[in-house]
Amino acid sequence: MTLPSGYETTVTNHPLAKEMYDSRQRRARFFPRSLFNEPAWDVLLVLYIHHGVSRLCIKDVLQMIDTPQTTLLRWLKTLEDENFVSVRKHPFDRRVSILDLTELGLSYMAAYLEEMSAPRG
Repeated sequence: MTLPSGYETTVTNHPLAKEMYDSRQRRARFFPRSLFNEPAWDVLLVLYIHHGVSRLCIKDVLQMIDTPQTTLLRWLKTLEDENFVSVRKHPFDRRVSILDLTELGLSYMAAYLEEMSAPRG
């Protein structure tokens, strides 16, 4: 999978990612999460926001996106198969899996956020 032509990305901790995540959390105070359930997108947002800042494990992401563990694991498998997310064992505690965006996942998130923040007109 490659980015659409014309996209060159610089990975930054784009403020729009945090704004999108916060907006989704605020919306959940008023509407049932099940109405707008997008666990894969929530995972991508959370991993992008935390990339290069902190390591996240499955338990961390579960708490941040408030979704059932089985749902998260199913979507992590899909995101890993699509090469957007890497899941690897913690080097010192093999019971813990560390999650991160792949280079492809980072590039796609950066390109999408740049497009979403571009002036429209």
